[in-house]
Formats: sequence, C-alpha cells, structure tokens
Amino acid sequence: MKRIIFQNSKGERLVGMLHFPKQKTNWIFIISHGFTSNKDRPRFKSIAQALVKNSFAAFRFDFGGCGESQEREITVKDQVDDLQAAIRLM
Repeated sequence: MKRIIFQNSKGERLVGMLHFPKQKTNWIFIISHGFTSNKDRPRFKSIAQALVKNSFAAFRFDFGGCGESQEREITVKDQVDDLQAAIRLM
C-alpha cells in the first residue's frame, strides 16, 4: 500500500491510497466515497483488500473537503474534477 498526494485541475491537494496485488496487473479499480464520507471508512478498506486478494490493484482517495485532502466547500462539480484527476493519475 502506498500513500499518494496528487492535485486536481485547480491545484488542490488530494490524498489517496494505492493497493497493489502480489503479481503484476493491468487492472485497477478507483474507489470513490460518498458525498461527505472519506477513503478510510472500513467498507472502502475492505473493498480494496478484496480486490487485491483477487489480483486487482485498487486506489481509494479523498475528495477535496473530505478526509486528508485539502479543505474546501464540497460540490458535485468539484468532485467530478477530483475523480477525473484520480483517473488521469492512474
């Protein structure tokens, strides 16, 4: 597991955790939480662990204004931008 700090298109700091399976894979699942949740909820950690156990990589991240990511107002438009940043990163 690796902690990754990245930015959205506005330069805001976002934080995620990348989970790797033992063997190399070309498949990765991006796990995005609900509107005011965060990446560290037990259910998101469990999903990532189950994916890794089945030979997939997983990336769970905090939207801006949530968890470890930069504090800001939470809007759907900004969360779309954050998700696009996570997709580009992966």
